[in-house]
Amino acid sequence: MTPNYFWTFLVFCFISIGAQAQLGSQRDINQKFNTEWKRIDTLSIYPSSFFVLNGKDTLKSSDYEIDFMSAQFRLINEISDSLSIHYQVWPFDFTKNYMKRDTSFLFQGRPQSERDLFKIEANTPETAIFGGNEITKNGSISRGLSFGNKQSLGINSALNLELNGMISDNLKLSASIS
Repeated sequence: MTPNYFWTFLVFCFISIGAQAQLGSQRDINQKFNTEWKRIDTLSIYPSSFFVLNGKDTLKSSDYEIDFMSAQFRLINEISDSLSIHYQVWPFDFTKNYMKRDTSFLFQGRPQSERDLFKIEANTPETAIFGGNEITKNGSISRGLSFGNKQSLGINSALNLELNGMISDNLKLSASIS
């Protein structure tokens, strides 16, 4: 009974090896082309890797047109022989829209401009934290990351705040907080 499991497992391994996707990005096509546009691949083509052979001779770039983004090819003048096209592809198609979420619902039924769709407005009125208009407030907040040469990471944060002005009629405030 055990040998049957072994042979089944072995056959399954060989079938799965043959069913794998194409490993490399190098592509070769041998066929006849005419003066009409034809899509030669589903992925975008890497421009500097593209060349066309007519027999053993390289075809001049003035004899054909190629759109690298959409991978479409056509001849300027008809050639009766089959051509050999060699190229590499990018791992995706540049003409497709790739998105994590569909954003079309953001613009449905809204007459506002695109900038107003993403404007954030405060719901509550702004209250004065440090005594209203009599006190001048200046300052800054800074945050930073520092990376070391031994894979260390440091997070830096700083607050500088200066307050000057009158709190009441006979009480003056002058502060520098850091």
